Amino acid sequence: MIWYRVSFDNENVYINILKTKEPDEISQFKWKDIIRVCYKAWSYYKSDEIYIFTKNRSESYVIPTEGIGGPELWGEIVRRELYDEKLTVKGPFEKEGELNCWPIEKDKFKE
Repeated sequence: MIWYRVSFDNENVYINILKTKEPDEISQFKWKDIIRVCYKAWSYYKSDEIYIFTKNRSESYVIPTEGIGGPELWGEIVRRELYDEKLTVKGPFEKEGELNCWPIEKDKFKE
């Protein structure tokens, strides 16, 4: 069994991957380091996923929205304008498994 707990404060996001037979994995990143956020909507049988890309890591952090703190994290992402609110309304009605990202153009966030 693996499950996720995510929390945040004014500066950081904390991810705790809870495991039963192995040590838990704990990650964190700073809000200011986020360069892109993607949302993948699934059916009722699979949790939607939040993909967060930061400037300090080549791969994204993947957080299931059904994880502990997932809905609160998503609300904070939208509140901080790290994802377009109009896409948030549109997202759940998109084709299952389709990835919606903000900013839309990948080149927009290159440093």
